Amino acid sequence: MKPSYSFYLLSVVVALVQPLALQAGGEPAEETVPSSSKRSYPAWSELHFEADSIAGSVNTTLILSEQSVQALNVPPYTALENVEFQFVPHALKLLEVRGKAKTLVGRGSETRGKIWFDAQTGAVLQRDRIRPGKKGVRKIYRFAGNGALRFRLEPEGRNEASGSPDNWTRIKESFYPYDLAGTGCRFVSDPALLLYFVSLADFPLRGEKRSYCMFFDDALYEVHLEPAGTESLELNYTVRKQGSDSRVEGKRDVAGLALRIKPLTKGADTEDFELLELRGDIKLYVDEVTRLPVQIRGQRRGIGELSIRLQNAVVRGSS
Repeated sequence: MKPSYSFYLLSVVVALVQPLALQAGGEPAEETVPSSSKRSYPAWSELHFEADSIAGSVNTTLILSEQSVQALNVPPYTALENVEFQFVPHALKLLEVRGKAKTLVGRGSETRGKIWFDAQTGAVLQRDRIRPGKKGVRKIYRFAGNGALRFRLEPEGRNEASGSPDNWTRIKESFYPYDLAGTGCRFVSDPALLLYFVSLADFPLRGEKRSYCMFFDDALYEVHLEPAGTESLELNYTVRKQGSDSRVEGKRDVAGLALRIKPLTKGADTEDFELLELRGDIKLYVDEVTRLPVQIRGQRRGIGELSIRLQNAVVRGSS
């Protein structure tokens, strides 16, 4: 590892050896996955959203699965191999996020992300986000009690750009410190996991506000998820359960949830915060009958105002 980053690596190791009070215990209670829910996991294992507007189109898929701790090892990055979490997650899960977008002028983009997290607390252990291509970039994060260790990878030349991101050789290491105790956070989570959290919540929330500490784009934010009343939306999506499909169609009153975002670290800017690449005044809508997130509204670069709507969901047979 580069000598200039030895201090950062040592800081991460020290933080991970400490008791995990910052990651899985203590206050504030509203930061945990809601314990009032009768289910310990969301009903869904896959969600597919689409959006079409005059300015462009978007396709986003989320896939939720069980995962082993061993899957966190990402060779050949020495620092990642040497940094070990000194605890066993209650139930490690993997959320994969796959997105494609195309603007009116024909510009297309693709992103792929993986988020390993503790299913009981929502604490993120590792995140891997890839944008392939000639100008592609891959960012691998490991999270600790005092900061995030990041590896930024880019392709060196055309040959690497056309190959697998696993073989990209241009690597830059960085460390982004944060003070969880000082900011009142118990742990760090990821914006995409908001869809996981709302799928566990008991509705109606009755004015209740939930708070989460989210790390995005190298900065830490506090995100308040506030009830925003109900709204009648036209729904049209397929639910697959045990190989059988059913349709949800027509107008239905759904629960609205608004994101209130507060910067917690230097460099954090509310205008930069994104949920599934939507920013600005972001709102989530949840079908209280199926407990599925059915719509997300916000702004997207190159497209403008956008609502991505649920098209397909795969749910568990026991839900």
